[in-house]
Formats: sequence, structure tokens, C-alpha cells
Amino acid sequence: DVPNDQFDAFPKGEVYIQSGPILPASQALDAPWPRESTHKFRLLKDPRAVRDFEGGTFRLASVDEFPASKTMSGGLMVIEPGKQRNLHWNPNANEWHYYLRGKAQVALFGSGGRGKVAEFNPGDVAYIPMGFGHAVRNIGNEDLEIVQTWDNGKFEEIDLDKWVRSSPNYLLANNFAGVPESTIDKMKQA
Repeated sequence: DVPNDQFDAFPKGEVYIQSGPILPASQALDAPWPRESTHKFRLLKDPRAVRDFEGGTFRLASVDEFPASKTMSGGLMVIEPGKQRNLHWNPNANEWHYYLRGKAQVALFGSGGRGKVAEFNPGDVAYIPMGFGHAVRNIGNEDLEIVQTWDNGKFEEIDLDKWVRSSPNYLLANNFAGVPESTIDKMKQA
């Protein structure tokens, strides 16, 4: 039996987490965290994260680099002034940008002739739907820095230039109706 007065200080309303005293470090819970599931990843220091491209750097934390990130991926992209991240699309995830520094122009296109070009400044947010082609250009005079997230732990992207170079000529000729094979050969070498 517990006397009712023992609950006089009990919260009268709904409480999710009640504040209390802060324990000294010697009493705080410090259970080991499994290495394969660590909640910390050094994006700017881990060499596995770096994916350079002409005109910039992309640092990625997906489930491959950061095993705890099973349901989302994140990254930091830096593009030099006057350069761009070429046309690509993500077949398995929606993409979200937060612009930290610089001035960007984003070209976005989807099926059915849908397309849009918009400019972004620090503090702006962009949303790119799954499967939509997009390119990001730095139209400012300083490095463009973008924090990116994808709603899938497995990061996938298809670059248009790599797709063209790896596709057989007959497939490209079928899709680029009327384009001579000699032009297709030149496209693959560019």
C-alpha cells in the first residue's frame, strides 16, 4: 500500500518529459553505442564522403558511409562561381536543399513538359521531386554552399552525361530521333 499523499506533487496535466536535476557526469548513463550504428559521422573529415565533380565538391552521408542513416541521406555541396552541378536525377528519393551561402539558379524538369528555372539565395529552401531532372548553377561571385537531404538512406543518382556515354548508340538514336550517329558519337566523347 502506498499512501495517496505520496502523489501530491504528481503533475496534474499531461507531461511527456518532466524536467529534473542534471546528474553529474559520473552518474550519467554512458552505455557503449555499437560502432556500426553510431549516431555521429564527420562529414567534412571522412574521405568516404567526398565526391568531387568539375567545378565543385559534394560530400555525402548515406547508409553506405553512415550506417545509422537508414531512412535518409544528407550532404553538403559546394560549387565554385560560374560552375554547375550538371543535369542529373535521383530515381529513388525526393531532394531538399537549404542554401547556406552564394546565389544559385536551379533548372528543374519532369515528364509531360513540366519545367522551371528559379534562383535561390542564403536561407532559401528548394524541393526537387523524385525522378525530376535538375541542374544547379552558381550565378554568384562566391562559393555556393547547399545542405542537401534525400528521403532515402540509399543514395542513387543518374548523371545525364554518364547515361549518354554508357548507353548504346541505337538506344540514343531511338530517343534522339533524327540525330545522326556521328553526332551521337561526339556527344559520348564530350
